[in-house]
Amino acid sequence: MTEKIDYLIRKETMALDTAFDPEYQTVIYDQDGVFRSRKSKLELLRDACIHYRMCDFEGVLKGTKQIFNFNKAPIVVGDGLIATPTKSPRSYDCQFIFLANIIDFDATADGLYVTFSNQQQLKLNCSVHTFQKQFSRTIICASYYHGLGKYIPWKKMI
Repeated sequence: MTEKIDYLIRKETMALDTAFDPEYQTVIYDQDGVFRSRKSKLELLRDACIHYRMCDFEGVLKGTKQIFNFNKAPIVVGDGLIATPTKSPRSYDCQFIFLANIIDFDATADGLYVTFSNQQQLKLNCSVHTFQKQFSRTIICASYYHGLGKYIPWKKMI
């Protein structure tokens, strides 16, 4: 793994994970490789929100929670960039997954794994139920962001 000093989340970003390392805070899974960063996941997300949306992370999170009333709200970073948390975004071990780069997921006896478009796999720290719920929330956020700004509560869609 190489260090990325000025990494900016982009469409090729697949996941942000905790480094569990005294020197590095984040492991970045990208279509071009796996990198380490001294920045936290939240710092990387804050930088991306400012870059792509010209607003801060806290505002994006607050707006998403206010519109949808979601816990563990997905973060709409920019066009086609939605960071889906596996836990509360402020949890140290929260993983942020960019679902546009996932081609499959598989629940095994060892845990839940996602397969990215470059065939790389990552073990998630959540249940299949949580992953599916977060996946649905991400689709709702993407539809709202790219649609007419209208929200149909998901319970009415079923």
